[in-house]
Amino acid sequence: MDMDEPQPGWNPVTTASEHAEVAVELVRQAQHEVDIISADLDPAVFNDQGLADALRKLAVSSPKARIRVLVEQANPLVRCDHRLLTLARKVPSRMQIRQLAPDAELPETLWLMVDGRAVMWRRHREGYRGGWHSDAAGACREWRRKFDTLWNHSVDSPELRVIAP
Repeated sequence: MDMDEPQPGWNPVTTASEHAEVAVELVRQAQHEVDIISADLDPAVFNDQGLADALRKLAVSSPKARIRVLVEQANPLVRCDHRLLTLARKVPSRMQIRQLAPDAELPETLWLMVDGRAVMWRRHREGYRGGWHSDAAGACREWRRKFDTLWNHSVDSPELRVIAP
């Protein structure tokens, strides 16, 4: 999907705080699943208590809830004591964070997808230029295929494992 051309119904997002607000709103509407792909779960966007609360609520709301997060590097999550890593360690049956395979390349467009319908995206190398749409099933299908391929070849990172008490 060419996101360089304005698309009907897409709402622009240009700052980290706007991305954080949209992420919380989209996840609050989730009923079944959330997929996120990000270089390092940018703390300015994803290390937000409101987002962690919304994801926790989804995770405990249904045995069919599924939250999948793909990152390029795991170390930054551990170093900043990321809220989403803490949550994933508390609900590992519902939320998993995995690292891209060493030979996989991070896509140019990063995204958060909700229930295969709503999506927030941004260009990896272009700051916070991006957008969101609450009903973008077509874009979600394309991005879901890419996500599933990367997920199926991703690796468990020792830094992301649940630490037994």
